Amino acid sequence: MKNKIFIDPDIRKAETLPASFYKNSETFDLLKEKIFLKSWQWVGDESLIKKNSAYPLTILDNYLTEPVILTRLEDEDINCISNVCSHRGNILIEKPSKTKKIICKYHGRRFSEKGIARKGYKILNKNEVVIGNVTSGTISPYSTKSIGMGYVNFDENKISNSIYIEVRNKKIKAVICKRPFI
Repeated sequence: MKNKIFIDPDIRKAETLPASFYKNSETFDLLKEKIFLKSWQWVGDESLIKKNSAYPLTILDNYLTEPVILTRLEDEDINCISNVCSHRGNILIEKPSKTKKIICKYHGRRFSEKGIARKGYKILNKNEVVIGNVTSGTISPYSTKSIGMGYVNFDENKISNSIYIEVRNKKIKAVICKRPFI
């Protein structure tokens, strides 16, 4: 933004923003990035998404144009994930459908509505105590499951130990296994 806009903290001195604020494309792009990309957007009522189904939509088409999928499994939780394959940029789901699996039509990669462990995510034990962190994670090219590596406290580092990965404030069940794990 070329011109700083001053907003007086004293509401009695309030003024209308200058016309340039509403007409400047640089300001418009900055507002999209700084406000709308980081804010909640209403996409519809929870009745849109039935159990064991996927509902694709685009958030603010022609503005943010972010393709996402709403999913709901038996647990009744509604999840929102990207509707773009991370490998080829392919759209995963074209229309609402009853499904438990999201599979890329291009190469068959299967995606979980639960999320993928990524670098920096916390690893927790069964008591939900942080015991380590993920160093890398992706979808296995062979089994189409989420895989990852991380550092774990020595006391907790036992093959077949059940652990949890915290993905977007949700605990996803995982297991410690022997390498190679793909």
